[in-house]
Amino acid sequence: MKLKTKKIIIYLSLSCFCVCSILSFCLAGYFSSSLSLDFAGNQNLPIIKQTSIYLVYFAKSQVQAEAETLSLDYPMGAQYVLKSGEYYYVVHSAYENENDAVMLVKSFEKKLLKADILDLDFPEIFIEDIFSQEQRSLFVDSFSLFFETFRSLSDLAIGFNSGVYDENTINLKIKSLTTKIEKNNEKYYKTFSKTSDPKTIAIGEYLADLLEAVSLTSTNSLWHTAIEILEIYSNLTKEM
Repeated sequence: MKLKTKKIIIYLSLSCFCVCSILSFCLAGYFSSSLSLDFAGNQNLPIIKQTSIYLVYFAKSQVQAEAETLSLDYPMGAQYVLKSGEYYYVVHSAYENENDAVMLVKSFEKKLLKADILDLDFPEIFIEDIFSQEQRSLFVDSFSLFFETFRSLSDLAIGFNSGVYDENTINLKIKSLTTKIEKNNEKYYKTFSKTSDPKTIAIGEYLADLLEAVSLTSTNSLWHTAIEILEIYSNLTKEM
């Protein structure tokens, strides 16, 4: 009788040990996967979704100086040399709609100008849930501001080239856009003035780059600045 009882106790002990081990393993797996997320808290709820932009470019080179020299051969807006991967691209313009990029390439072909399309993919962005809802909303506004600014400038570039916008209208819209970025940045710096988190600080620095780029924009550099903003944002996402 005592032997049987002893066996039961040993069996229960082993069962409890197995259950505890399984639970520990599952919890460890859960937390390790959560902590392994880069600047993320919930993989199912990105604050910025994956985005693709289609750049129309005339030439490319693995040497920056050569690409900059090649850009002088294309006066039709190709004034920005963008680095992506191993190459420097002589970029004319950029579009969210691939069909717009394809149509432009075909129009250049009719003018005996060879152009190609570079597909730039921007990743989803997640934010840890340690931030308050107000802070998370500020992150959303700040990240969204890059693409919003790109869209505004590309629209102005197209409108100016087609005669829809005159120079005075362009300047007024740029001023309004600059003011909006300034207000967002002031709020960001005030909210995170005491942070020591390197990624949060980096976002603020790239927001400053965004403001500087837009504040220096003129009617002659609309496409240049629009593409520059894409590069600034691309560098930002690499630090996240």
